[in-house]
Amino acid sequence: MNTLNESQVVSLIQETVPDINDIGHRYCGQTVFVSWPHLQEARVVAVANTECKYSFEIESFGEGGSVSYKLDGEIRKMPMLPRDVDDWRLQEKEIRTR
Repeated sequence: MNTLNESQVVSLIQETVPDINDIGHRYCGQTVFVSWPHLQEARVVAVANTECKYSFEIESFGEGGSVSYKLDGEIRKMPMLPRDVDDWRLQEKEIRTR
């Protein structure tokens, strides 16, 4: 790929995996930037791994499967159900192949 301007690639290497509890409480409710290279601002409403999910309380379900969260509420830890783990693995695979 050619570019008119100078480009730089940064690789982040982390030797240890952070604790999901720390990540859940640190990032839920925070603003992050996603969809590199065309960054968009997004609010983190949940953090999950194959064992548990940290999220705000669900306020309502909308059309098309959209979910509204109570962002001023307490962050809750919930176990992942087998169906949730299957969905999580599909999303993980999709992200890795982008």
